[in-house]
Amino acid sequence: MKLAELTHNKYLKTRLAIIFILSGLLILYHLSKVIDLYITPGITEASPLLLIQSAVRIAIASSLLLVVFGQKRALWGMWIAITALTVTRYILLLQTEPLSGIEFTTYLSYLRGFIFPAVITLCYPTARREKLTT
Repeated sequence: MKLAELTHNKYLKTRLAIIFILSGLLILYHLSKVIDLYITPGITEASPLLLIQSAVRIAIASSLLLVVFGQKRALWGMWIAITALTVTRYILLLQTEPLSGIEFTTYLSYLRGFIFPAVITLCYPTARREKLTT
């Protein structure tokens, strides 16, 4: 069942709009972070973890773009990439020498990065869920 075939339902259209808006916000956010990393003059030498984070951010943006276009398997890629980003953020947080140009917060604050992906996953239409609502 394709997403184009499911857009007759008003409730489903609302869910697709939520997916589109949240994915768009996350794509813009992660791409702007990547651009800031390479353009900002404050960071002269990026650590290997920052370079890994920028690659993971690009993976997040590309998987979210695939989610917007209706690729259900891209949800797995989104979750793997966001988990990898969170792990690298914790590794950077726990380093003994903090890097310049990176702002650190509390230990639990990085978990808020799972809120939008959870909403996107819950709003994503599945064949089983659509059979229950129609």
